[in-house]
Amino acid sequence: MYVRLGLVPTIIASSADAAEKVLKTYDHIFASRPHHEASQYLAYGQKNMAFAKYGVYWRNMRKLCTLHLLSNRKINSFQSMRKQEVQSGEAEFQFDRSHVKATLFVCLLV
Repeated sequence: MYVRLGLVPTIIASSADAAEKVLKTYDHIFASRPHHEASQYLAYGQKNMAFAKYGVYWRNMRKLCTLHLLSNRKINSFQSMRKQEVQSGEAEFQFDRSHVKATLFVCLLV
């Protein structure tokens, strides 16, 4: 079923068969984000991973990020930097510790 919610065109899969077609058979059609002029300028012509259209380029970007940028070794290499940022944030709030719980602050940053 096609419904227009304001300016947003919406498809409603009202049965299990329709949901299977939308989520399995035609998933490649619905996988990309809608095209916006702002994403052209803010996302380098839709070339970053968040706004790129689903396809070979997006899959390669995702693989690159998963293997290299978001690997455990790479994340652990920035541990000292995260610790330093937490300490500098704590130093800013040390003047009034009654209102700031340091453990909560650390959890939010990490």
